[in-house]
Amino acid sequence: MGEPELPFRKVIIDSRNAVVGESESFVVSLPSTLQLPANTACYVLSVALSYGFYTVEAGRNDKLYVWERYWNGSQGLTIVITATLTPGSYSATSLSAEIQTQINAVTTFTTSPYTCSYEPITNTILISLAYTNTDHPSHAQFHGFTVLSKKMLANSALQSIINGLQPNFNFNTIHDASGLLGVDAASSDAFSTISALLTAYNNPAITGTFPKTLRTGHVDVRSRHVLYLHSDSLAGMKTIGPNGSRSVISRVPVTTTFGGMLFREHSSHQMDYIPVGGRTMTTIDVTVRDSFGEIVPLHGGHVSLELLFCPEPIVA
Repeated sequence: MGEPELPFRKVIIDSRNAVVGESESFVVSLPSTLQLPANTACYVLSVALSYGFYTVEAGRNDKLYVWERYWNGSQGLTIVITATLTPGSYSATSLSAEIQTQINAVTTFTTSPYTCSYEPITNTILISLAYTNTDHPSHAQFHGFTVLSKKMLANSALQSIINGLQPNFNFNTIHDASGLLGVDAASSDAFSTISALLTAYNNPAITGTFPKTLRTGHVDVRSRHVLYLHSDSLAGMKTIGPNGSRSVISRVPVTTTFGGMLFREHSSHQMDYIPVGGRTMTTIDVTVRDSFGEIVPLHGGHVSLELLFCPEPIVA
């Protein structure tokens, strides 16, 4: 006897028809129960979704942490200031302007603000502290800053120092934006390594120098470079995704800019399928996540995918 016939073989899903949730995390209802025979394969034929996520997302990557060293007239002080970026989609030029505005809103250098300029030839942002000799000129070399990257903030030695300087600093709510600036990977800053920064901190000579400029690495206003579609109802446990996830059903590269559409077509390899045999489904869930497993807000954009159910291929 042959396998029982499926009530339908192709399912086209659109987040705008969801019965629960939003476009980045939703559930659609099937018109009838889908009883899948043993050895059934599910092919994700195509995926289309709106590029609706922002460069800067509140509560995710809206903070820049700047280590400042300055002379207050009687002693040298070190403090970590937090510049909060406004959520939204940015070009490299507008991101540079936003960084300048928000750092200057919280800096301790009240008479010597920062300037930020986008350099299109190198696709970097030059951050400069416009120090003038009116601020304690005898200690001009002492003043300076550096941007603390995500890797630096994860360093236990640096965390211990910051806790001593600012006991209320919360390392559990770090929403670091330095990934947009490529600071971890490539920076001309003298403190692109944690050891250099700790050495400067532990040897605070009044006549010693401290950087007054920082050129970022490659600026990338795409806060995510790849999106991953997950589905618990379809997960075949035969896929291992980022961070060991077992529910990934498709990988979608981010190949356009904000406001565009992202597409992914099936690879055409016969073994590129999800084993789903023996299941009974009345709904299908879909979430859009990044490489860290976090749900990506699409801000009203939509998701569509095309599924094909058929017998698993017979491989000789």
